[in-house]
Amino acid sequence: GSVKATVTRSITVKWTEEYKLCSSGKAQNGNYADFVRQKEQLQAAIDRDDVKTIVFNFGFAFIHYGNSSPVVFDFKGKTVKAGPGYDDMEIDNPDDEGGVMFSGINNGDVIKNLKIDANGKKLKAVIRTSSGGLIENVEFAGMSRTKYAIMEDSQSSATVRGCTFTPTERAGIFLYHFPSTLVGSQIIENCTFDGQGQPGYAILDQWGTATISNCEIEGYKGELITGYNSSNDTVTMGINNNYTRLHDGFTSAGIFIRDAGKADLHGNNISGCDSGIRIWTGESYSYYDDQTIKGPITVYAAVNSAEIRDQDTAEAAAAALKLDNALSGSDWDVDICTAADPDNPVPLVRENYGPFGIYRQSPAPYAKGVAIDSAIAFYFSQEMQADTINSNTVLLSKDGQTLAASVTYDAAEKKVVLTPQAKLGYGATYTVTVSTSVADKDGNHLSADYIWSFTTTPFVIFYSPPAGVESYEINTDAELTLGFVNPIDPASLSDGADVILEQIGTLGNPTAGGSKAACSYRFNDDGTELVITPDQELANGGHYRITVPSKLTDKQGNGLGADASVEFYTKPAVIPDTFSVVLDEAGSPAAEGLQPGKRYVFSIQPINMSDFYHRAARTYIVVRGGKGARLEHGGDILGKGYFNTGGQPNKPFGKESVVFTVPEDITGEVYVDVMLRETTTARDNPRVLAETKHFELQVNREEV
Repeated sequence: GSVKATVTRSITVKWTEEYKLCSSGKAQNGNYADFVRQKEQLQAAIDRDDVKTIVFNFGFAFIHYGNSSPVVFDFKGKTVKAGPGYDDMEIDNPDDEGGVMFSGINNGDVIKNLKIDANGKKLKAVIRTSSGGLIENVEFAGMSRTKYAIMEDSQSSATVRGCTFTPTERAGIFLYHFPSTLVGSQIIENCTFDGQGQPGYAILDQWGTATISNCEIEGYKGELITGYNSSNDTVTMGINNNYTRLHDGFTSAGIFIRDAGKADLHGNNISGCDSGIRIWTGESYSYYDDQTIKGPITVYAAVNSAEIRDQDTAEAAAAALKLDNALSGSDWDVDICTAADPDNPVPLVRENYGPFGIYRQSPAPYAKGVAIDSAIAFYFSQEMQADTINSNTVLLSKDGQTLAASVTYDAAEKKVVLTPQAKLGYGATYTVTVSTSVADKDGNHLSADYIWSFTTTPFVIFYSPPAGVESYEINTDAELTLGFVNPIDPASLSDGADVILEQIGTLGNPTAGGSKAACSYRFNDDGTELVITPDQELANGGHYRITVPSKLTDKQGNGLGADASVEFYTKPAVIPDTFSVVLDEAGSPAAEGLQPGKRYVFSIQPINMSDFYHRAARTYIVVRGGKGARLEHGGDILGKGYFNTGGQPNKPFGKESVVFTVPEDITGEVYVDVMLRETTTARDNPRVLAETKHFELQVNREEV
């Protein structure tokens, strides 16, 4: 007979410093099981201390099915390198733009803490996102034959943070058009892009909605060679085909925003490029969507939420970019053109700001609501001569008067801190001026004083009525509410009695004068809010003012500095409590109660209680049955109408009526809303003239 024996041997798996991840096409083609296997292999390689480099012979595709969890890879400082498998891909597909090393990154997915070496392989992109994800602390290298380090489509909301980029053939980050109604928002922050004097772009924003902040960008120079020009530039056929709108001879830029690209740019340091920030607007664009070529359409680029359409908007954009970014040493620091013909763009604004720039201002230019104890600081883009930075060359002023302040300069960070001797005041506008006397290490000076302003938070915040809005929104019996940015000492206002409410006029005569209104006052527990309750109802159509005296102090002893006040109007009209409901039959008396199946007429006549002639008013009446008159109650509309009307001073408006039928199967009662407001003939934003009234009409039912 036969003899069977089991022999057990130990097998040693040898991990080397360079581990090859033999990715297969199955994962890229949607095989989730194969993706899970590769993910486990990759994580195992990451976890091995003796593995320093992981070689990709094919792309790694992030695949999600159902409720699968996000994929998080912390590479712990390892290197991922493109291997010989990409050479095979190039041999098999010589006309293709190349493969991708990481693709399909979605919301929640993370790639961080690694170096990616494209290793001179022909790649379309190193990383291609899908709907989002985080790419953090990644060093991109070896991209001499890579089109883009990162590709993000217009529906993606990915974040790229703390990454470093060396040159590519086209752009470090490409934000491109994806035919979808979804619009993402991309974040690029604290990244470094070194063009090394080669052609291309740090960031190419063709269709993104990006926030680009605190990035260091330099050295993108020279003309691109793409193989495309006006004669062979075709419609962009979806996301997988070539982006052909970069032509031979296009010059380089740090950031290039074109087509429908939108970007907010803050605190970036851009230098030594053909153009620091280039914007092309008004381009003609055709695209592939749902198997159909759409367009051409005219699209406009936007910067800091402002679309650029003409000379004025271009100049405003350039001014904003200069104030909030350090732009220096490029042929054009800001270069804005119309580009209906991209081979012959027409300049709107082209500016060069000199040898060095100022950026990362805190508080930011035009900032509002700045805390009074905020630090004032900014950065230079270049090494500076420290002895030229002092209280004579960096100034803080208010209302044209220079304020005493100390100035310190940190040469290592190239940072200036401005410290006022006295605390900033509430609700004031301050201006920082850096004079032309400051110089960089080579002795270069600014061509003009660099100036920006910010405004501190107001001490008093008017909630009801709001400040800055001339409105009729205040009811005559309303409580008036104001707040304080810091807890106050109620005693500094005599427990509120020093806050004055007075009538200063009427709607018809705003400066007619009046008298102080007697009120009661109520503070909340922490002293940050005061409610004012008039002892008597205010007059309809009255012009009032609330004044908070300057002696107000917070609990730290900070004073208001100057009186704070707000003016408002009360609603000029009323909708009376009286109305009529009659059967829709000639000579019918007033209805005591409504009967199901019957047709009725509801009538009401608002009254102008003010001294102003309202010539363009409109009464709205809505009748609902069932759960209630309000839309959110879900009641059925039984009748509605609006009626243009007018009201002479202290006279009724026109009497208005709506006909409705009570349903046979009605549950609940009948409800009526009556509203009165101006029409757009009176003004673009019509005001509410009277407090809306809500009536309930009883329905009589036979008892069963």
